[in-house]
Amino acid sequence: MQTRAREQSHQVLPNFPLALNWLLVHRGKATEPDVVSFTHTQYTGPSRFCREMFTSLLKEHLFDPDIDTINFWVPKDPIILTAPDNKNWKDVIGDFERSFTSISPALPLSKSDALNRINNNNSLIHLVLTVKPISVIINWLFYRSNDSNPVFSTEISYSSFITEIERCREHFTTKLYDRLGIRAKSETLEFYQPKDPMFLKAEIGPEFEERLEMIVTSCILSDALQRDFDHANRIHLVVTAPLVHPEERDKVSALSGYEPPLRPLYSNYKKIMETKGKPPSEGSKSTNYIDVQKSEGQMIYDGRHPPGTKTRLIAPTIQIFHPVFNRFLHILHDSEIQPSNSDLSRTQDLMWNLTKISTDEDERNGPIRESLSKLLDYPVRYESRDSVKADAVCFFPPNQPNCPIFIGELKREIGEGGSDPSTQVGIFMRRYWRTVNESIRDKCCCPTFLLAAAGPWVCVLGAVITDKVIVQRLTGLYWMGLSTTEEDGRVYESSRVFMALRESLKELKLFYQEVVKFQYQRPLESDSACVTFQAVIIDGQDPIPGTPVVIKFVARYGEDAHRFLADAGHAPRLYYYGPVSDATLYKGVGALASKAHPGLCLRREIMHMAVMAYIHPSPGVEFPADAREQVEAILVKLHSKGFVFGDLRGPNILADANGQVYLIDFNWCGRYDVTMPEKGLPSGIEDAIKDIEPYEGPFATYPLSISTTIDWPGGVKALEPIRPSHDWQMFNELSL
Repeated sequence: MQTRAREQSHQVLPNFPLALNWLLVHRGKATEPDVVSFTHTQYTGPSRFCREMFTSLLKEHLFDPDIDTINFWVPKDPIILTAPDNKNWKDVIGDFERSFTSISPALPLSKSDALNRINNNNSLIHLVLTVKPISVIINWLFYRSNDSNPVFSTEISYSSFITEIERCREHFTTKLYDRLGIRAKSETLEFYQPKDPMFLKAEIGPEFEERLEMIVTSCILSDALQRDFDHANRIHLVVTAPLVHPEERDKVSALSGYEPPLRPLYSNYKKIMETKGKPPSEGSKSTNYIDVQKSEGQMIYDGRHPPGTKTRLIAPTIQIFHPVFNRFLHILHDSEIQPSNSDLSRTQDLMWNLTKISTDEDERNGPIRESLSKLLDYPVRYESRDSVKADAVCFFPPNQPNCPIFIGELKREIGEGGSDPSTQVGIFMRRYWRTVNESIRDKCCCPTFLLAAAGPWVCVLGAVITDKVIVQRLTGLYWMGLSTTEEDGRVYESSRVFMALRESLKELKLFYQEVVKFQYQRPLESDSACVTFQAVIIDGQDPIPGTPVVIKFVARYGEDAHRFLADAGHAPRLYYYGPVSDATLYKGVGALASKAHPGLCLRREIMHMAVMAYIHPSPGVEFPADAREQVEAILVKLHSKGFVFGDLRGPNILADANGQVYLIDFNWCGRYDVTMPEKGLPSGIEDAIKDIEPYEGPFATYPLSISTTIDWPGGVKALEPIRPSHDWQMFNELSL
C-alpha cells in the first residue's frame, strides 16, 4: 500500500499544453470528435472549472449549454477516433454508465487513472461530454416562390425542441414578423425539411416539391431534424404560410393594447430592451457609469446623476409598483415573525463564507451560492444571459431558467474591479431581463430582488422595469462578518434579512406563475386528498402556448423526489410547485399544533399546486414488455438517493408512446431515515443505502387518512414511517 501511494504521489504529468480528443453524446447520438488543449492549471484543477472552456465549443454544435450540467466521462475501454461511425457505437452509448467512467466535478482530470492511461495516444477518444442544453439553434428559411429566401438562425428552448412541431407555431409566427415584417396566422404555417442535405447558401427555386418533404406537425421537432441538426452549415427547416390579407393586417397595431398617450412610455421601454449597452463590469466603473447614466437605453434610476445634467434619476418608491417589496420590509421588521434555528445556523454559514479572504473568485463564490441556496430554499445558479454572467441568480421556473427573480453580485473586497456592486447588479438586472420572452416581460414590471456584496459587506435591493429601470436600496450596506466572540446579535439581524428575502421570493414565484396562464380541459382524478386536471397553456414562455399540462392540487407533496426523477427522465417534468394562496403564509400554526406529528396536514387552507408535463399515453398496449425492469431501475435510483415512494401501485405508473415508463403521484413521497435497520431489500440495495449521508428529517410518513380498502404490505400504518422495504413489497405485487 505504501509503495502504491508513493507511486501515485510521484505520477509524471504530460507535457502542456495537452491536446485531448473529445466528443459530445446527446440523445443517443455522438458528434464528430474534436480536439481541445488544456493548460497545466486546467488539467490539475477541479474539472468543473473546465466547463467554461467547453461552453463556446458546444455552441459550435448548436447548443446553448446549461454550464452546471456539463459532465466529463472517460471510456473504460479504448475507443478509436472513427468509433462513432462504427455499427457498435450505439451499443456503447446505449449502455453508457458501463462504457464510461464519470469524473467528479470536484476532482481534477489529472486524478483520473483511466484518462492518464490514454492521454498520450492521439488515435483514441479521451473525453466524452454529456450536457443538458438550455436552448438550441435552428437554421431556417421562409420559402416564397419567385423571391429571395434568406436563411435565419433562431434560438429555441430545448423543451420546445423535444416536443411536437405543432407547439412551435407561435415562435415562428413571431420570427416571421421580427425578421421579414411578414404577418401570418400561426395555424396556417407548414413545415418542411430538405430531402437531401441543403447548405446555407442553397437556392430552392421552383422545384419546391422535389427538394423538400412536409413534416407532420405532430412529429417531435428534434426527431424530424436529427439528420441535419448536428451540421451548423446546413438548412434544418423550411417554413411556408399564406400571408395575412392587408385588411386583416391593419387590425393589428405594433402597439396593440396601448392607448396613444402611452406610446412615448412604451417607446422608452422598447429602447431599454433593445439597447445592449456596456457589460456590467465595465458600465459600473465610475468613469463609464457617467456615460451609462446619460444613455436613455441604459440609465438606471437609482438616484445617481451624472455631472453637467439636470436629469433627476429618481423614481417613486418601488413598493407602489409591486407589493412584494413592501412584504419584504414588513417581514424584516415584524417582531411576530422570527427566524428558525435553521435560519440562524445557515446565516452563520453564509457569514463564514463571506468573511473568507480569497484570490480565487470561483473557489470563494461556490460555497456562497450553496449557502444562499439553503437560506433562500431556492436553487442559486451561476449562469450567463445576454453575454453577461452574474455571480448568483435565481430563475423562475427554477429548472428551466426564464424570469430572473434574484440576482447577486459577489465581489471579494470593497473596490474590487473599480466598481460598486450595487451599481453593477442593477446593470445585470436590465441585461438579464432583455432575454426574457416578451409574452412575460411586457405584461409586468419585472420585479426582481438584488444582492450586492463586497467581502462581508452586504446590501439588498429591489428593481423593476417600467418605462425606466428603477433600482432602490431596501437595506443599508451592513457588515455580515464574524469578527468577535459574541456575534449572536449580528447573526440574528442578518438572518431576518434572508428570512424576509426567502418569503418574498415565494411571493414572486406565485406572481410569475400567474403570468403564465392555462385553461382547464378535463378532470383526471378526484378524491379527498387530491384534485387533478388536464389543462393547456394559453399564454407564457415556458411551457409555450398549446402545451398540455397536468394541474394537481394537494395538501402534501414530494417536490424534491419528483424533481430528482424528472431530471433523470423517470417522472413528468415539474414546471411549478407552490402554495395556491399566500393569504395565511406568514401566520403561525399555534404552540400546540407546532408540536404535533409531522405527518399531519394541519393547514388545509394552504393547498399547493403542482404543474407538470402531460404524458401522452402509449396507444394500445398499456405497458411495454420491459416495464417491470424500468420500474425496478427507477426504484433503485430513488432509494439510493434517500427517497421513498410510498404508493407504488399500477395507477401511479404510466408509459408513453415510446415505451418510456414514468412514476406519477408524489403525494406521499419523501426522505427516509437511512440509519434505521432495514430488512427485505433486494441484494445490492443495502450497500447503496449505507453510502447515503443521513438526513435530519422530517421523514415521509403514511397519511392519517390512508385507505382501508387496499391490501397494503405489512408494516404500513397511518402516520408510520414509509420504508424502502414497503416499496419493494408493493413492487413484487405489481402486474405490469
